[in-house]
Amino acid sequence: MNRRRVCGLIGFQSVGKATLYDVLLQGSAKSQVNAPDESQKMDVTLPVFDERLEALSKFCKNSQKHPVELEVHNFTSKNADTEDFCPQFLEDMRKVSLLVHVVRSFGSAPPSPSDEIDRMNSKIIANDIELVRKRLARMSSSRKALEADVSALTKIADWLEGGKSARLLPDEDPLRSSLKVSELQLLSMKPMLYVLNIDESALGGKENPCLTELNASFAEGLVDPGPVLACCVKAEKEMTRFSAEERRSFMKEYGIVSPCQQTLSSAAYGALPLHTFFTTGDTMTHAWAIPRGCNAVDASACIHSSFAKRFRSARVLSWRDYISHASIQAADAAMVSHSKEYTLKDGDVLIVDLSKPPK
Repeated sequence: MNRRRVCGLIGFQSVGKATLYDVLLQGSAKSQVNAPDESQKMDVTLPVFDERLEALSKFCKNSQKHPVELEVHNFTSKNADTEDFCPQFLEDMRKVSLLVHVVRSFGSAPPSPSDEIDRMNSKIIANDIELVRKRLARMSSSRKALEADVSALTKIADWLEGGKSARLLPDEDPLRSSLKVSELQLLSMKPMLYVLNIDESALGGKENPCLTELNASFAEGLVDPGPVLACCVKAEKEMTRFSAEERRSFMKEYGIVSPCQQTLSSAAYGALPLHTFFTTGDTMTHAWAIPRGCNAVDASACIHSSFAKRFRSARVLSWRDYISHASIQAADAAMVSHSKEYTLKDGDVLIVDLSKPPK
């Protein structure tokens, strides 16, 4: 099971992406910078804040907490403001699980966020169309091409040429499960999180015209819908230089509930098709990310690769029911045994019963 959860930070020039990256770096466990010729990729790993992890750790009185982590890649391209993305930029973008589009919403005359989002989505769709058409051209000259594969790519090309992102396909559409479509790693198929970089004057719950306009555009179907996170990157950058006490005072003054590292990592993780389960005990509480619909035996392999082969049964209880008991021992005793076919729910606490290892 692929455990990497990678988000790609994208956006046009002068929207605050570099500043946002610096802010995220302050909450990072580790970072790495890699600079190819045409595209610069900067990696930062963020812990995903989860109040359930905090509650379980407090209940168990353990000293170690291991949250789910997200990798955030900040891609910058020399071609970002032209009609075409550079090849390295496209190659890097296709490897991520989620696109995080930073949109400018600050200054005396900020651009329309709907226009900026539509501009980016149009570029992404155009590149997807080019990719699909090239693949269809190669298939047309091959005797081995299956009619079903040609049909699937023709249908997705028609959908894209209608100006619609592939992620807007209905959930039941067979194109979503087509192997021939999925192997193309279409950018417009990836989930998208929009980050509005707002002015300090819009903090504290004040109405933001850009956010109002964007929500209206979503409602009218003028731009591709998606989750939106509004944050003032400038204010967040200032806070990184403050002491803990100064930071609390600043956040209270401006009505900032949580720092950007927490809100962005939580929003990005929430936009991915994932669930979280927990393992806990006297010494450690650990959060694990799994695909939605994952069964118990596959989830156990996240803990250790050998667990899938030695799996006997799973004991499960929801995190809320778990902490409702008087002690860890009482909570463990209340857990319900399930077979390997059990589908884990978001927030389940899991204990895996294993057979003895081979000698």
